[in-house]
Amino acid sequence: AGMMGADAGEQIVGSPPYMSPEQCSMKDADPRSDFYSLAIVIFEALSGKLPYQARSAMEIIECHISGQPKVLKDLGTNTATYESVSAVIARAMEKRPDKRYPNAAAFSEELEDAFNKDSKRGLALKHRADLESAGGKGVANLSKEVRVE
Repeated sequence: AGMMGADAGEQIVGSPPYMSPEQCSMKDADPRSDFYSLAIVIFEALSGKLPYQARSAMEIIECHISGQPKVLKDLGTNTATYESVSAVIARAMEKRPDKRYPNAAAFSEELEDAFNKDSKRGLALKHRADLESAGGKGVANLSKEVRVE
C-alpha cells in the first residue's frame, strides 16, 4: 500500500494499521520501527482489535504519529490478565524510537518474561474464581497449587 506524501514523488509505503510513527512521517526507520509494528500484531492477536480505531488510512497515520493507543490490559476480561505483556507492548509502541527496546533480544526477553508472569497471574486468578464458585470448599487442595511470584 502506498500514499502520496507532501512533496511530489514522495510516497508513504506500508500497511497503515501496522506502520510506525517514523514510517508515517516518512523518516528513516531502523529495527525499532519493526518492534513497533510487531507490538501491534501481538496486540491484535491477543485482543482481536487494533490499538487505534480510525475511519481512514490518513486518520490511522495521524494516530500513529500523535494518538494514544488503547491499553491491552484494559480491553476486557480476556485481556485483563495481560498486565506485564501490556507494559512490554506499550514500550515497544513508544512514539520515539529511542524509548523502545534497543534490540530484538531485549524485546524478546522482556516479552517472554511478561508472558510467564501473566500466565502465573492468570492461573492464580482462575484458582481464586474456582474457590469463590466452590464456596470455599477444597481450599486446602487449591491453595497448594496457587503460587504467584
